[in-house]
Amino acid sequence: MFKHVFDELSRELSGENARNMAGDIWRWDRTCSFSSYYKSARYCRDRLREAGCEDVRIISFPADGKTTYGQLTIQKAWDCADAELTILDPPEHRGRLVSYRDEPYCLAQGSPPTPKKGIEAEVIAIGNAANAKSWKGVRARGKIVLIDTSPRSVHEIAAKRGAAGLITDSMGTNPLVRPTPMDLPDATGWHTLRPQGKCFAFVLSPRQGKALRDLIGKGKPVRLHAKVESRLYNGRSEMVSAVVPARGKNMQEVALIAHLYEPGANDNASGAALCIEIVRAINRLIRQGRLPKPRRKIRVLLTHEFQSLNSYIIARPKEARRIIAAANIDFVGQDQDLCKSALTYQVNPESLPCFIDHYMKEIVGHFKRQFHSPKNPSGPAYYKTTAERFWRNDNIISDPSLGIPSIAFINWPDRFYHTSADTEDKIHPPSIKRVGEIAGTWAYGIASAGLAEAKWLADCVASWSEKNLAEGVERVIEETRTKRESMTKPRNADFTKLFRDALASAEQYIDYLTDRELKALLSVGTLVSPRKAAELREHIIDMDKEIRVTARLWRRRAGRRIRWMARREGVDVREPEKPETLAAEEKRAAKMIPVRKVPGMWFDEKLPDPIRKKLGKLRGKGMPELPHYWVDGKRTLLDICRKTRQERRGGETDVARMIEWAKLMEKAGVIEIIRR
Repeated sequence: MFKHVFDELSRELSGENARNMAGDIWRWDRTCSFSSYYKSARYCRDRLREAGCEDVRIISFPADGKTTYGQLTIQKAWDCADAELTILDPPEHRGRLVSYRDEPYCLAQGSPPTPKKGIEAEVIAIGNAANAKSWKGVRARGKIVLIDTSPRSVHEIAAKRGAAGLITDSMGTNPLVRPTPMDLPDATGWHTLRPQGKCFAFVLSPRQGKALRDLIGKGKPVRLHAKVESRLYNGRSEMVSAVVPARGKNMQEVALIAHLYEPGANDNASGAALCIEIVRAINRLIRQGRLPKPRRKIRVLLTHEFQSLNSYIIARPKEARRIIAAANIDFVGQDQDLCKSALTYQVNPESLPCFIDHYMKEIVGHFKRQFHSPKNPSGPAYYKTTAERFWRNDNIISDPSLGIPSIAFINWPDRFYHTSADTEDKIHPPSIKRVGEIAGTWAYGIASAGLAEAKWLADCVASWSEKNLAEGVERVIEETRTKRESMTKPRNADFTKLFRDALASAEQYIDYLTDRELKALLSVGTLVSPRKAAELREHIIDMDKEIRVTARLWRRRAGRRIRWMARREGVDVREPEKPETLAAEEKRAAKMIPVRKVPGMWFDEKLPDPIRKKLGKLRGKGMPELPHYWVDGKRTLLDICRKTRQERRGGETDVARMIEWAKLMEKAGVIEIIRR
């Protein structure tokens, strides 16, 4: 179905062109000023027109800090003309520390302006500043405070204490690629103050931060001059939209999504540039007759991450419903050796099964056979790829309350992530081209699919279902083996319970996986017209039978292997298990049906403080991250507990915590609970 498309795109795509466009976008976006964002959007609009796209437009939403779509409020617009931080005293250290003109990362986005002449103030340092207790007894009024954490988490308490402003040298770490801030001693971390700052926040590199702390530690007053020329105003949150036209009247669309407006060249200018390059290549192949026009439009959406995409889906539901599948292309252009990254490809959330996951795996498998062998020195260069489950990004549209299946690509981890060292030279043309081959093939294949391709995709689902069921059984067996090895001085009754629980777990997990795969199979039906639905339905019925037969096969295998394990311990678990008896909390949960009141994503920071703190504690105790994805107005809270248990194999879902979560969400107005 796709190999010809893959080969044609491989010949046409230009990694150099994608990198050059990413560099252009980055030079606008790195300022973090909305006035530059508007220029970035228009640059992308013009490139999409040149690429042969139609219906090219900029869609705007109010960036006023008030307008809300779903539960997400768009931040207020912010611009910075200039900013400087200078040491005045001690005189021997006088000199400029940072300048926005030199490095825009040096000022947190959302920082309010100083008076025109700036301010002069003593600087003091506070360790562990995110903890309110660290501020007790500190005389911060009228002073600039050097902190070791994100200014976003501190600016409100700093303002309450009367601080003139903040300085941070905080830089995130990652044990795999950036164990300590000093691994990038002269880079500056990216920080924001959203929705808007209560006081300005300058950002220093780790080396500069250490030097300033050392200077403060000498005991003499250190005075600084800070000047910020910025403004907060009611502006626009813009997204760029364009389409590769279809050959018929089919209103369905396949979307390629990336976000603009982050200050890194890889994160995320690379994703936006690659989307433009993919549609340029597809349009050229169509013009040259090397590929036919697709049956469905391919839409490019270049967004303000989360904000404008969430707004678009909620504010323009008729347009959004045309999208039957989407691929989120986050930052993807890394030089893998330099950035220490791998291409990560992510599936839908398990609460929204769809054939697009199986199709992506099929394409990536083809890709790996070409680029994934480090033992083939005569072939193309080795390219690291890793499979991951669903992460939240601009694939938030996969939230079942919005209902648009989407996959995602991102290079992760990345040594230079969210720092000023994420520059144009980190983009590697062969790397960005390879992701374009996968994503472009995926999008064009779905956009072009008719009856024959739909049948092939149904076969693809059935084929991958067997692999997924096999992996599921292995997961249960490994869990059982791990639990057995952790048991000390077990009694015969302990073994009996262990293996009976394992048999029940295998049955439940296979049922869960089978249901997921069957729903993914049915989703193929979106690709054919009502006129051809009957013919596809016959094929889907055949594939449905195959999946069910495969599930029964793996159920027998799982039972056989668990009983073998039990017999080695001298236990016979052939006796039937007693019917399940619900505990008191489970009975309560079985009478509660949560209903989503707010579609789309929400951020905890939008919730009232008491609720947010309680949610944090629940998650600290093992609460699932996305239980609301299973809320459909039909499932009981007990059903949702059971679904999340299967979704997060290896982690239990405590029913009492789920009940507490539901009550908190009801109190916050996000869901309502029907009690029966």
